[in-house]
Amino acid sequence: MDTPIITSLLDTDLYKFSMMNYALELFPIATSVYKFKNRGSQRFNQKFISELQEQINSLAGLKITDEEYLHMKEKFKYLTPGYFEYLKNFRYNPAKISIWLTEDNNLGLGVTGKWVERMLLEVPLMAIISELYFTTIDTDWDYNGQEER
Repeated sequence: MDTPIITSLLDTDLYKFSMMNYALELFPIATSVYKFKNRGSQRFNQKFISELQEQINSLAGLKITDEEYLHMKEKFKYLTPGYFEYLKNFRYNPAKISIWLTEDNNLGLGVTGKWVERMLLEVPLMAIISELYFTTIDTDWDYNGQEER
């Protein structure tokens, strides 16, 4: 892995923070199971799986910075004080994310655990999968003409 694709806990959408606050307040012990569903014809390989695992492992080092924390408290006053304290101590747990290559070279990915602890994973995982796909598998493209298209 050259560098982590996701470099901030805030690399997600606001909706996820709102939903995480909701889950923490109303369903703090609810469990969830997420599974990746490839709706396309893309296929993957072992190199992709290895790099995906490295990227997932790099998520464990992310935490909200003091600057990000203060910014969120100032801008998103509808989020509860308890949520901000929870977020300050939040860390991704890569051990709760399972990935594998299926027999037909599709991506198998599952996430289990407390709903509130898994809430922020969807957006970064999808971003990592997309980025890695175009840097490890479908590499026959360039940026020429992208803006025009």
